[in-house]
Amino acid sequence: MLDYENLKSYNIPLKRVTQCSCQPNTYGYKLLNCCKKLNMYIANSRISVDKGVGKTTCKNTSVVDYLLLSSKLFTLVKEFEIQQFDPLLSDAHSAIHITLKSQSTSHKNNSVTSDQTPKTRWHDNKRNQFVHTVHNKKEQLSAILNDLHILHSSDHCTQHEIDKVVDSIGEILVSSANETFIKKTRTTTQRTNQKPWYTKQCYDARKKIHKARKQYNLHKNETNHKKLLDFSKQYKQITNKAYNDYQFNLESKIRNTAQTNGKEFWKILNYFNKRVKMIQTLYLLNLCTIILRT
Repeated sequence: MLDYENLKSYNIPLKRVTQCSCQPNTYGYKLLNCCKKLNMYIANSRISVDKGVGKTTCKNTSVVDYLLLSSKLFTLVKEFEIQQFDPLLSDAHSAIHITLKSQSTSHKNNSVTSDQTPKTRWHDNKRNQFVHTVHNKKEQLSAILNDLHILHSSDHCTQHEIDKVVDSIGEILVSSANETFIKKTRTTTQRTNQKPWYTKQCYDARKKIHKARKQYNLHKNETNHKKLLDFSKQYKQITNKAYNDYQFNLESKIRNTAQTNGKEFWKILNYFNKRVKMIQTLYLLNLCTIILRT
């Protein structure tokens, strides 16, 4: 059985279609030869919403972005879509949305693992609180009393019925103990610090892009598309300027404080040691070393 016959069995068309009218260049032929040698296939125009469409991926004129799959991987692709062009993500290329599916497998773990549940310790000063917590579980207590009444009035009861009542009593005692004696730890999510160079002008420019994109999605015409591209270009110019200005001002501040105010100089260094990545910190330290030597 030839490899491409797997595509037929999965109802995957062998022939591709495309909205691109361009002819393959040297790199295109190299890609095709590579796919033939490795038994790989281009998924564009063969699956999902792009099946039989072959939507362009670059400047609405050509297809230069591909999903390559082996013949047996086609069944694992749940979604494949060439998304609408977003100037924030790329200057020319459209994003490709891919969703894969897989079957979950369960593995038996025979190794003994320690129980991660926090241990409950009795505190005599919380005795009344524990009793009060148990009494508040009225519905569960009522159900247990009802089961006990049925067992008591029955001529014959099974071990399973007795175990069920005992387990219910145990659940009430354990849950009440956990609520009373285990200290609750409050998990707080810290907000990520915004980039110090990201100014209000950057925020305003980004809002304009979101507004223009929303307008374009509602009414896809040339005017709204041009407006979206213009706002994206403005946003990039504003953010680049804000970043460069911040870098220039920071460099000037480091240079000045290194010569006049040692305390402020090391305060700046300590600030960046905590907040930036290691490679940026090393760059700053290297810069400061050069400044001190001059």
